[in-house]
Amino acid sequence: MYIKIFSFLTLLFMVSACKTTHKLNDKNNYINKIEQIISNDSIFRNSHTGLLVRDISTNEDIIKIKTDQYFTPASNTKLLTFYTSLNILDDRINGLKVFESADSLIIWGTGDPTFMNHYLKENDFITERLRATKKPIYLSTSNFHDKHFGSGWSWDDYNYGYQADKSGLPMYGNLVNFRKKLRTSNLEVVPAYFEKLLVPNVEAQRSTFIREEQQNIFNYDYNKLNKIGNVNRYVPFLTSDQLVVELLRDLIGKEVTLIDQQKHIGEAEKIKTAQVDSLYELLLHPSDNFVAEQLLLNCSSELFDTMNTRKIIDWSKEHLLSEMPHPFQWVDGSGLSRYNMTTPGNMVHLLELIYEKVDQERLFRLLPTGGETGTIRNLYAAEKPFIHAKTGSLSNNHSLSGFLIGDSGKVYVFSLMNSNYLVSTRELKGGMDRVLRILKANL
Repeated sequence: MYIKIFSFLTLLFMVSACKTTHKLNDKNNYINKIEQIISNDSIFRNSHTGLLVRDISTNEDIIKIKTDQYFTPASNTKLLTFYTSLNILDDRINGLKVFESADSLIIWGTGDPTFMNHYLKENDFITERLRATKKPIYLSTSNFHDKHFGSGWSWDDYNYGYQADKSGLPMYGNLVNFRKKLRTSNLEVVPAYFEKLLVPNVEAQRSTFIREEQQNIFNYDYNKLNKIGNVNRYVPFLTSDQLVVELLRDLIGKEVTLIDQQKHIGEAEKIKTAQVDSLYELLLHPSDNFVAEQLLLNCSSELFDTMNTRKIIDWSKEHLLSEMPHPFQWVDGSGLSRYNMTTPGNMVHLLELIYEKVDQERLFRLLPTGGETGTIRNLYAAEKPFIHAKTGSLSNNHSLSGFLIGDSGKVYVFSLMNSNYLVSTRELKGGMDRVLRILKANL
């Protein structure tokens, strides 16, 4: 009898061992397949690719490829801005700072990007406050200590809507909107202040509207414009303190005087504006560069009563990101700069910090969802969405970092980063899709 029991237990052990070996072999097979794709496939072979996938519940690394190597993160940088903002900002953005004395109203900007922003539902909190006062209004810009362009930005992208100036009191997203619905419709300019700065120029062939580099003169081809039906073009305007004063005057119908004053800023009332999640959705879904930069300035305003990108980045690296696995270079809020440099290991660690800070339902809503929303609405589609992640793209650089839901239902955090490729980004995304679907099917 003892021999029979021993034989049965031995057989049971052998079956169990075979099953374990089979599972390990299956795991090794799909990992080997992914490694072979990244090593040998023509899409990835001549470029630089890194991948880290981690089980968020067990902290087990499923696959590691160049996880300590450096990549240009592009708009993956916005995840750093997102995490910093999560730790500093309240549910609503603190907008204008207002100090009211017996005989005057002094205002300071906070970097709040929502004031008359073209892409947000209009809120009149600031406008109403300024229109309501019967006291003289004074604007101080003494708390803005930054440059209008970020370090390492492309100077010749000044005419494109994705590279608007940074500023302390932005209005209209620091963009002029040129629009008309029909070929026969009149051109509308918002804000109307810039209508007088629009100059017909038949040599303006490169684009519908071209701003001169050093001044707010907007050239356009009148003949070309009259042949076009729907027009909805956004062009950055060159910001200045005096321009803000003039735009405010036009908006509220009152005189505004520019002064240089820091006194009383610590006592100033803060006017609450938009829900912060509406900005996070702009930050992460369409990957709005302007909102990213202004969020960092708003964080700086909250902590220091001054707006300076470098200062808030240094604070965040010291107080929030001191345990990142690898040293990293972070210079702006949006990722427009090629000076930004980080690793897949860092991105996964950052996403874990974000996951701990934000409940999963809210986080997955804020992040782009494969096949449904944001910059991946036409990518990674499935009957049940399995990718919630942030893209990052500059020429010859494309990354995707976020969360993958396996067929088992388990959640994994991942970062798939690519640099120095010469294939089309469309081809690269196709290769990334293959890799992510293999992971989905086996996790």
